Amino acid sequence: MNVCEMRQRLEELDSKATALRQKLRFSPPNRLLYRARPSMAVGWVTVVEADGIGGAWTSIVEGNFPLDYLVLFERHFSREAEATRVAGDIVQLRADPDRKSVV
Repeated sequence: MNVCEMRQRLEELDSKATALRQKLRFSPPNRLLYRARPSMAVGWVTVVEADGIGGAWTSIVEGNFPLDYLVLFERHFSREAEATRVAGDIVQLRADPDRKSVV
């Protein structure tokens, strides 16, 4: 298989994956699902990014997200809704992301 054929095969697989994601109602990889800062006095932001297979990463970052930032906390969840709920709890309730009661 030459490079041109591999590229064509990759495009086919990508379109099939996109169609399957739409059918399953999963967000595409790296889609920003949630972004919030508890207050302007706080230097960190909570973000949720989809992994493309139904899960998501919840992160607490400091800096200029998504260009130049430092990850203070990161956790993967198997469902996008769960990751977004936890991120909301972190921002609105000031919940500790490491505690089991958050999840």
